[in-house]
Amino acid sequence: MLPDCIHPADLSVVKNDTDKMVRSLLAHISNTTVTVNDYSCARAAEDKVRQLEIALSIGFRIPSTLVSNDPIAIRDFISSPKHAFVCKPLKQTIWKKSNGDLAVSMTNRVRLESLPSDATLKLAPMIFQREVAKKYEIRVTCMGGYIHATRLNSQDTCAGELDWRATSPSNLSIAEYHLPVEIQDRCRNLLGQMGLKFGCIDLIFTTDDEYIFLEINQMGQFLWIEQFGTNIQMLDHFCSFLLCGDRSYDAIPTVRSGGFKNLQARIESVLTADLRYHDSKTLASNVFLEA
Repeated sequence: MLPDCIHPADLSVVKNDTDKMVRSLLAHISNTTVTVNDYSCARAAEDKVRQLEIALSIGFRIPSTLVSNDPIAIRDFISSPKHAFVCKPLKQTIWKKSNGDLAVSMTNRVRLESLPSDATLKLAPMIFQREVAKKYEIRVTCMGGYIHATRLNSQDTCAGELDWRATSPSNLSIAEYHLPVEIQDRCRNLLGQMGLKFGCIDLIFTTDDEYIFLEINQMGQFLWIEQFGTNIQMLDHFCSFLLCGDRSYDAIPTVRSGGFKNLQARIESVLTADLRYHDSKTLASNVFLEA
């Protein structure tokens, strides 16, 4: 509900100015305090087309890809009867259903005969890719010089067969994975090219024993690896990474927290209190500059 003091026609002005102020504040904070990634680099890293271009340029293989809202180009791209194709959004979207449940946009198979009308296809561009046959998937968490790979046996599940995110990590059989040195170097190179110190990379290990790059998330989640799978204490690594001034973390933890599982209840309590405080306050922003 809009406050009485604003005319509906002015809502876009309020949203635009607020958005610009928030982005300006984030850039200022990034320049003056400790952040995981530089703000401008983090924003640029959200560009999935740029991710694929850089990955390809440094030697990663990627799926054959079309990003488009052109119905003719889309139909032509997925018309081959020899291959299967998938589509996914340029940015993940979450909808809240009337019953309170959440619906999340995931990777889906797409067939020529199941495409919507041309008018619908023109509404927004999407990523269309040739489907890659998987043995399993690999989540690579990069913290400075620390590269941790987790094997996700997504093909053992029905829900996660196409997109492992469609099922809970608790339903996945996961284990630590030793990446070849060449692939580790490409991961480091990718972060370097994008100006990132932290990132979570999704790879496919194909039925032909090849590594295929899908995407990198500059703010990817990683505690679930410790919570549901391996004994690697990802929280200790991350805290040690944050405490390393230049972010060139050497994978030797300097923090011994006892692990996420031991701290989970305390962390959730702090987060709940923080969210309650946030919901009770009207946020104000001030920037004062003087020559």
